[in-house]
Amino acid sequence: MNRILLISTYFGSWPKWFPAFIVSCARNQDVDWLFLTDCQVAGLDFPNIHFISMTMSEFNSISSRALGIRVQKHPYSQLDLRPAYGEILSEFSAGYDFWGHVDVDVIWGRIRHFVTDPTLEECDIFSSRKDCLAGHFTLYRNSPVVNAIYRLHPEWKCIMGEESYHHFDEKGMGIFLKYCFPKDLRGKIRVQWSSALVLDWWDLFCRRSGWEWRNGELYDRSGREHMYIHFMTWKPHMQYVDFKAGEQPERFRINHRGVWSKPTGFPDRLRLLFSFRFLAESYLRYAAWYWVDGNRWSRFLRPRQHAKRDQPKV
Repeated sequence: MNRILLISTYFGSWPKWFPAFIVSCARNQDVDWLFLTDCQVAGLDFPNIHFISMTMSEFNSISSRALGIRVQKHPYSQLDLRPAYGEILSEFSAGYDFWGHVDVDVIWGRIRHFVTDPTLEECDIFSSRKDCLAGHFTLYRNSPVVNAIYRLHPEWKCIMGEESYHHFDEKGMGIFLKYCFPKDLRGKIRVQWSSALVLDWWDLFCRRSGWEWRNGELYDRSGREHMYIHFMTWKPHMQYVDFKAGEQPERFRINHRGVWSKPTGFPDRLRLLFSFRFLAESYLRYAAWYWVDGNRWSRFLRPRQHAKRDQPKV
């Protein structure tokens, strides 16, 4: 089996949903995890998860030495450095077949159930998004050529050296690989982004509840299994989790308000029903659907055309 190391560089303080995130990492025991962080890690003892205590300044220093340029990123813009992890963190990725970068605003299902060895044997770069690179899950083959592929981008030094965030880990490298990659290397670097494996903002916009994590597996209300859920747009609302980091519940439910591993006295659906935010957003979602239905709104959008057409013929 291909050995995979998934890397997260996270600085600041853990988010509210972190206990659910970290237990979903721990249950993926056929994947190793590396966190470089200045957050509290006491009590987080899992055999497949390794924490390195490091400040943002220290990460800038080791990145500068590895890249040969001056790096001065902040905790968010340092995501631009992700395509270079194979070189910056080579001492940690040694011995692995693939390394990858991930976000923490996710809950994982069974990664290796979806990312299989036959799939990995046919690619050098693997993304969970269709036709683009995903900051929350992209894998790179751990080879000198692939680890240095970011250096082919003409602006990499400027992008990785500047303090501002350029979305180089997603848009920058994605556009480069798709449209600007050197012709002599096309076909030699195989990119797998033919299908979407992530439940992203649109899925969560349409379905606010009904997600359940069971012993490392992630399901929707219909019982369909998924690789992971990415709740970037839920982050402002997810304020509750009923277990602590380090605890390992066998199952929990997920919606845009939080994570529950224990039965609640008031059903989640009623909580959502009487949530003002939920009612407002549901109304706007319905209004958006109604607006784009051209048949229903055609008279409103083209009143003159219909008025002319509806005039009686003389």
